[in-house]
Amino acid sequence: MKGSCYSTLRSYFIYSHFAAECLEIETTMEPGKLVTGVYTVNRSPVVHGKHKDRFKRDVWNRKLILHDISGTTADVFLSYVQRNIPAGVTMAVTEERLTDIPLEFVKSFYTETNDQVKEEVDSEFERLRSGGAVEEPS
Repeated sequence: MKGSCYSTLRSYFIYSHFAAECLEIETTMEPGKLVTGVYTVNRSPVVHGKHKDRFKRDVWNRKLILHDISGTTADVFLSYVQRNIPAGVTMAVTEERLTDIPLEFVKSFYTETNDQVKEEVDSEFERLRSGGAVEEPS
């Protein structure tokens, strides 16, 4: 969630967290950062280029993470929360899924990586041994 007014964003964030608690959804709250932008614009659209105004824009960020919810629960929660979003607050929704990595991929990855590391170590050892800097381990 993003908002230019801290109190409005905080109030809506608490509202969203309470709505998730009512639906028995496990949540994690992450405080965000303040992003400040300073903009310089001309006072007049065409003439008087030396006369300028500076505007400062503060954007507050917050993140509410919902854990282990089904698709229908997510739809109900989002429709309820987005319907009551106040002016000056924007919301971006992302979905992440955790899946198992296939065992064949893990095995092939480790065997390829181990073979590459072994070749690199052997070539480095041969290079150093030909220079006489390192003795062969016993």
